[in-house]
Amino acid sequence: MKKPYLLLLLVMVMTVTTATTATVTVDFPESSDTWGVSSYPYWWHVGDTVYGDRELGSEEFDEVTIHLPISYNSLNSGGHVDLELRLDGTTVTDFSIVESDGTGMWEDTFTISYTPSGTEEVRYYETNQVTSGAGSISIGTSGGYLDFETVDTAVQATSLGMVKALFK
Repeated sequence: MKKPYLLLLLVMVMTVTTATTATVTVDFPESSDTWGVSSYPYWWHVGDTVYGDRELGSEEFDEVTIHLPISYNSLNSGGHVDLELRLDGTTVTDFSIVESDGTGMWEDTFTISYTPSGTEEVRYYETNQVTSGAGSISIGTSGGYLDFETVDTAVQATSLGMVKALFK
């Protein structure tokens, strides 16, 4: 008679140890955002930037997936555009666009630790000057977005040995 209870308790313990994930997705950048690109639409100057306000909620983010539309890429000879993703002035990650990335949707996922406070300024900021003659990129004014994820993992200290001990 004890074994059916043991099985039920094991199923209950296994159910409690699942993880939940919450995602906040925001479109960025958009044509209505503020674009400060020295040789618009060509990004190759330190300080080229695009920014706008987005509602991000208040849950701590563990990772961000960037979906960045590259509409033009003439990078060559080792040329690269180094960008930071900033939230309310805090750099949460940085990345580079290179010749081999070509055009289309550039995507990558980064581990971050950031807790927003509602509406945040979201910004891409170029941190390098592309060497003369090494090209530039253009970022599309629509179709880009960011997926911010929060992963809550339930911690369960119960072991099989502890469960078995209850039925001795």
